[in-house]
Amino acid sequence: MLQVNLRGSTGYGKAFTRAVFAAAAAVDVVGISDLANFVRGQPDFVRPMLAYNWFTYVGDPADPEQEADMPARSPISRVDRIRTPLMVVHGANDARVVLAESDQLVEALRVRGTKATRSRPRRT
Repeated sequence: MLQVNLRGSTGYGKAFTRAVFAAAAAVDVVGISDLANFVRGQPDFVRPMLAYNWFTYVGDPADPEQEADMPARSPISRVDRIRTPLMVVHGANDARVVLAESDQLVEALRVRGTKATRSRPRRT
């Protein structure tokens, strides 16, 4: 049984918490799997905000040099590093991260043999 400790006060130390919780499972909530694809798919109302944070820290796929660097840092290119079971949660109506991002990650993990589940999104 996995019990979430919302207060963070285990009393057993950081090493214990990392062994028990980090190795048990992970949850990806509306995660981005492909950095460049994520930026390209943003709705028009979000684009002005990307210039002040996303482009500075992650990159701008409109710049060929930055776009060339983005796949190596994208989670979809690093599924071989995911060792714990992963539950991917994604809303069907999310305007910023398309459902295909989550589906792509789950499929890549399953092909690799890592246990991955996806929540069933509902359209409203």
